[in-house]
Amino acid sequence: MDNSQKSNIELRAAFFNNAQEGFIVFDKDLNFIDVNEVTVNTLRLEKKQMVGKNLKEISPDIEESERYQIYQKVIKTGKSEVIDQVMPHPSLGSITARVSVFKLGDGIGLSVVNITDLKDVIEELNAFSYKTSRDMRSPLATIMGLVNVAEQESKDLNTGLDYLEMIKQQADRMDGVLKELIEFIQISSGEKGYYLIDFRQLVDQVLESLSGMDGYNDVNFDKQILAQHKFYSDKVLLKSMLQNLIDNAIKYRKKNLDTPWIKVSVTGEQQGVKICVADNGIGIEPKYQTDVFNMFFRATNLSAGIGLGLYSVQHCVKKLGGEITLESSEEGTIFTIYLPNGQEI
Repeated sequence: MDNSQKSNIELRAAFFNNAQEGFIVFDKDLNFIDVNEVTVNTLRLEKKQMVGKNLKEISPDIEESERYQIYQKVIKTGKSEVIDQVMPHPSLGSITARVSVFKLGDGIGLSVVNITDLKDVIEELNAFSYKTSRDMRSPLATIMGLVNVAEQESKDLNTGLDYLEMIKQQADRMDGVLKELIEFIQISSGEKGYYLIDFRQLVDQVLESLSGMDGYNDVNFDKQILAQHKFYSDKVLLKSMLQNLIDNAIKYRKKNLDTPWIKVSVTGEQQGVKICVADNGIGIEPKYQTDVFNMFFRATNLSAGIGLGLYSVQHCVKKLGGEITLESSEEGTIFTIYLPNGQEI
């Protein structure tokens, strides 16, 4: 070995041991090959207690966990994954770590970053936003109630009624914004739960929840539920996705058409389902189609809202491990969602 090769090995060793992240190297059978000082210090274990041991010896219940399946998947496919996991800690009780899992030789390497503080901050922000939104809705409900009373008792005050109507419209708009925020916070912070899905019942529930919308009765709804096999997923996330997509389709219908329509179809796919929500509405201009899933983006001002609907849909789809595509023209829009079958709880 020449001096250059020796120097490279020493540099790699220095990087491995002096990095701020924890590094772990496993072979193809998930035996520990090496760990760096950060990992040793974080887990409060000696290096000799880990190297040469199998992961199942260190974590006896690991086989039942999602991360064990992910480790096996990366070994098999070579495709990197990033997961957040709670790890036991001798003095802190537990820590939340962001783990990057990547193929390394025949085995895998792990890069582990402690994100406990970051997760705590995010949870606090979510809690604050949720509480603030709920607290703000209460006085808005009072305002809307007072406006209704004033409208009933002041029929002769035309000018006053005009102003009251404007106040009511603004209050309705603010209430809608807060509802969007509350729904998004609930979806973002909630844990997934997989249950058997009855798509026919789910679509009916969504349509019932939207039946009070302006324009709902103008639309012809067509439901095609063709999926025959049992499908497990998170009902809350699925309902939110369908609600936002159908809500958008109603809002952006072509009001000059005699028969605006919205078609919802669910078909079985290999290891999952395909959900399509199609309409003959105003469509989305090509220049906006790459941006419609961005937070707070609105392609048109034809309807009130803050632009969380499609962002929330994409968030739900990703959370369920699926994919969403968009086709749109002046003739209408089709959203297609592919979702994998989850596991029964």
